[in-house]
Amino acid sequence: MKVRSVQQFVMPQPVPVYDITVPTFENFTLGNGAVVHNCFVGSTPVLVGNTSKPMIELVADYQQRGITTAGLAFDTTTGKPKAVLLEQPHFTKYVSELTTVVFADCQFECTPDHLWLLTDNSYRRADELVCGDLVRTILPYRYQNAEVVTASTRTLDQPVPVYDLSVRVFNNFALGNGAIVHNSGSAKKARDSNFQEVLSMLGKPPNALKNSLSKLLANGPIQSVLQSLGLVVTAKAIDLTNLRANKIFILSDFDADGPLVGTTRMLSPNGNNTLSVLATHSVLRQPAYAISAAGKVVVTSALHTREICTTTEVVCVTTKLGTVQCTADHKFVVSRTAHGAFLANGNYYAAAQDLVVGDSIKSVKFGPHGSTIANEAIEEIVYTTTVEQPMYCATVPAHGNFVLGNGLVSSNCHISTLLLALIYRLAPTLFEQGRVWIVEAPLFHAMHNNKHFYGESVSAVVAQNPKIRPDMVIRSKGLSELDPEILRRIAFDTTTRSVIQLTMPPKKVDMDYFVSLVGESTAARKKLLGI
Repeated sequence: MKVRSVQQFVMPQPVPVYDITVPTFENFTLGNGAVVHNCFVGSTPVLVGNTSKPMIELVADYQQRGITTAGLAFDTTTGKPKAVLLEQPHFTKYVSELTTVVFADCQFECTPDHLWLLTDNSYRRADELVCGDLVRTILPYRYQNAEVVTASTRTLDQPVPVYDLSVRVFNNFALGNGAIVHNSGSAKKARDSNFQEVLSMLGKPPNALKNSLSKLLANGPIQSVLQSLGLVVTAKAIDLTNLRANKIFILSDFDADGPLVGTTRMLSPNGNNTLSVLATHSVLRQPAYAISAAGKVVVTSALHTREICTTTEVVCVTTKLGTVQCTADHKFVVSRTAHGAFLANGNYYAAAQDLVVGDSIKSVKFGPHGSTIANEAIEEIVYTTTVEQPMYCATVPAHGNFVLGNGLVSSNCHISTLLLALIYRLAPTLFEQGRVWIVEAPLFHAMHNNKHFYGESVSAVVAQNPKIRPDMVIRSKGLSELDPEILRRIAFDTTTRSVIQLTMPPKKVDMDYFVSLVGESTAARKKLLGI
């Protein structure tokens, strides 16, 4: 199925959107067979057997009559459709933006961040779909692809409800036309929907201490979060009258993916621009190349390319493809045999400070017959001191990495604790009232006999059970990658999670505190937070 168009528009009044949980495949099929993820309006048809059913009816069946309906998902490993249960269809939130994805014979309305499965088995946000994109579809007893005609996003005059569901293992489901979309994420499935809600920042937020208030309030994801929390922020005051949250928990690990010098180039279908130049572009998303969890080179979007910090200490990592200058904590996609290598999101990563000469960094090469992935041996690693210079990076939410101009594959940056600075700048009263918390999430995990073991290092996990080998331990690059049950224990179960309450620092050092807090030094942040 080929996407014909994608349109964004604002509704005169808010409308509800819905979603479903498919336990194994995490995707489900819309009325046209497309496979998707995140939230839809209630009228969205979902493929159920040889027919389709509106999302709102699935919600009613489940909540009022306790009925769980069977649907279809797509197994990206075997390339075949699978019968699945569409679990926990439910109301998720009110939204003020909807994206309309138009095909030749039908159209769907969903949240801009809803993920659609393409024919190369990668997912793409609804607001990133363009005319001609081919969406993976499945219909009973036959296969086809849907071409996007248009995809456009509009702002609504009033918020509307949206809905979601879950699919186990496969994490997708089919819409009424057979198009495959991703289902609810791990965090949504891990929460207790009776009193917990999950809000996404959709990438790296702007540094609240380096941007004007007007620029922060004009940021779409920030507006969405403020509205969902019931916060009204103006240049003169903050109104907490309609605050909907008793406690706000930051779900972000403390591990930084260090930045690169501004002259570093990002490989893009539109040409190779330096990070410092991309940081000046008004376009939020830039096309980029990345390596997917399936080990394929894909075209994706790099978000929020910007200056992260300044430094006088740089590491020069040299291969035959050239030299990359970065901070010591910057991570590369490497071969599994590299020193300090850990598995995350389907790829192995290692920080520059952990690598040695002879280790290999993944690279991408393009030829007449397409792209290939190779290993480039490190020839030299040099630590240098320079004049203070700005450092840059980008966020690639879908894959966590991007290809540099010389072909080497770099890790991206992530949200980190910039969220705390954002709250501090826009709503410091939340700190004063003790409403802001951080989830202390371990970086390394292993499962054995259905039991979860975790710690801050591979050795710490191995020490908990003699039957756990080092190669069984997985380093999570993001909390959303974790199994929902593991994430529930870490972040949502009040009896098992470890959380830290943040309060306002002393007035005389509050700015220095937060400047350090949003920096890239892991040790400094942990010290400041008392961890």
